Amino acid sequence: MAAVRGNLRDSARKGGLGSGEARMKGSRAYQKYFEGYEEMALPKKNGKGTRIVRVYRGDYYLEDVPDSAWRGGKVLYALCYVLSFTAFLAAALPARPGNMTWYAVIPQAVAVLAYFWLLTVVCSRIVSDRRMTISKYKRAVLPLPYACEAVLLMLGLALLMQVLHAAVSAAAGTAAGAGETVLTWLLYAAAAGLIAVIFRREKATEYRREKA
Repeated sequence: MAAVRGNLRDSARKGGLGSGEARMKGSRAYQKYFEGYEEMALPKKNGKGTRIVRVYRGDYYLEDVPDSAWRGGKVLYALCYVLSFTAFLAAALPARPGNMTWYAVIPQAVAVLAYFWLLTVVCSRIVSDRRMTISKYKRAVLPLPYACEAVLLMLGLALLMQVLHAAVSAAAGTAAGAGETVLTWLLYAAAAGLIAVIFRREKATEYRREKA
């Protein structure tokens, strides 16, 4: 990156930039992805036409923790997500009476969507560099607490529906085995607790900004 900037400065001194900074081309999504970058028009090596070089000039965002804690956070997020989703599937997939009612299926289905959203954010966070660009910060950091809250809300509703079904079944004299019911509740609670670990760590994490 430093070499690219040096070449750009040299070209500017020699008058090689022509019109100088070029406008960012492409769709709005493309421009958002390259937020903080500048497009510079440089002459091609053969002297025919120009080529576009993108140089990042925005701020970088870093977790204000040691490198070991930064790497450990990635492992923690991945592990908590996998274990949480596994616990959720173990609670929601078996053909138990509590999983067969419409009011139990709806929060379960929405929870799957929330988990998918969280997966995209966690994966973006895991593959991110130590110094994140503006675009990466907005994709991998800012949405993470909200995605966690969405999953936690759906898991809470799913657990509430299980408790409601158990109460209705008990009143009707058709309650399932107590052990099976309690196991389902514990699995939902474990799934929520693991996501809460991600949420609490992220909320407690400070980020600092550095100039490019």
